[in-house]
Amino acid sequence: MDLGLIQLYTGDGKGKTTAAFGQAIRCAGNNNKVIIFQFLKGKDSGESLFLENNEYIELYHLNIEGSFSWRKSKEAEDLVIAEIHMAMDYVKEIIKYDRCDMLVLDEIVHVFKREYYSLKDFVALLKERPQIMEVILTGRGAMEELYDIADLVTEMKKIKHPFDEGIKARQGIEY
Repeated sequence: MDLGLIQLYTGDGKGKTTAAFGQAIRCAGNNNKVIIFQFLKGKDSGESLFLENNEYIELYHLNIEGSFSWRKSKEAEDLVIAEIHMAMDYVKEIIKYDRCDMLVLDEIVHVFKREYYSLKDFVALLKERPQIMEVILTGRGAMEELYDIADLVTEMKKIKHPFDEGIKARQGIEY
């Protein structure tokens, strides 16, 4: 790749992770190295299971039991925060040593919303990335600083959703 951009998928609609993983598949399909971190999400999603054995994709999940950390005790939340900081140390290495063509940080917005990691430090880190590295960020309610640094912003808007009618998440469709 000659030029890497920063993409942001946000909003209250469905499809942010799906869009990011679709980009990752496209990139890997062209023999490019992709590294994906899934923050604050379980590792039982179909897309994660599918990508785990791809030679061009490294997929990392935080060691979180269940799906979302905000349902956890204070002790469990502290462990999640510690793991986020370890993951972000690795992200710094990936950027510093140009270890991939595409870096996907799925649900990273929630990390900042919950103040688990400094948004200011993260934005500074993105400004240091190799100019050929594509970075994809996802999560509801992205902050203005992420809009500002992104080259492409797609806001998914919910018009209607089966959850509103009491239909639960379906394996193979929502995860």
